[in-house]
Amino acid sequence: MIKAILLDCWGTILHAPSLMTRDSAIEAFHRTLRELGYEADFKNFREAYLREAERQHREADSDYRELDYVERLRRVLEAIGLEEDAKRLAEEIWRRYLDEWPRQSRLDPEAPRLLRRLREAYKLALVTNFPDLPTAHRVFDTLNLWEYFDAILVSAEVGYRKPSPIIFQKALERLGVKPQEAVMVGDTLEADVEGARKLGVKTILIDPERARKGESLKGVDAIIGSLRELEGVLEEVIG
Repeated sequence: MIKAILLDCWGTILHAPSLMTRDSAIEAFHRTLRELGYEADFKNFREAYLREAERQHREADSDYRELDYVERLRRVLEAIGLEEDAKRLAEEIWRRYLDEWPRQSRLDPEAPRLLRRLREAYKLALVTNFPDLPTAHRVFDTLNLWEYFDAILVSAEVGYRKPSPIIFQKALERLGVKPQEAVMVGDTLEADVEGARKLGVKTILIDPERARKGESLKGVDAIIGSLRELEGVLEEVIG
């Protein structure tokens, strides 16, 4: 019997499209660097960032521990010749970037109605990858998300990112349910689906393109195009 629904945050119930891709983040970091009075060739900056991101992921992705973006930016700035000011600049660039998340995050239009209806029948947990807990809480405060969820898990607090089983296990523990009593809903195959599935949690992937084509994926219980379809598909998955 399904007792709980775990939901991803950004890309699932919240959207911040100008912040959510790596390229948009790189552009924002470089723009802030210029606003602070430092000229840097964008191509060199981008290449240094991608190299450092790859190195950091190689070290951290064995267990999916949380990433240190200030350290990443510091190394990037050193690589492009700003060694003397690298630490100070990295901290300021990251702070300004984080400040945009409460300003730009928006609830999916379907989310309020859907979450209220789901709460009538299930325990709800928000399980999200985000590298700064105070900023995540500012977003949740701004959008009044606390009222919908019995538990909120942020990777910055847990210390591990999805698809690490640790963050999913903690969510299940806080809800007081077993893996087979829960469904995970998210928009990222590796992070949201594979991590939860390995624990025995049922999974629903939000993927408009795959849903449009009628595709199916091994290990994914259902694929939907939007939150609007979730309630109907839940009945099929649970059944």
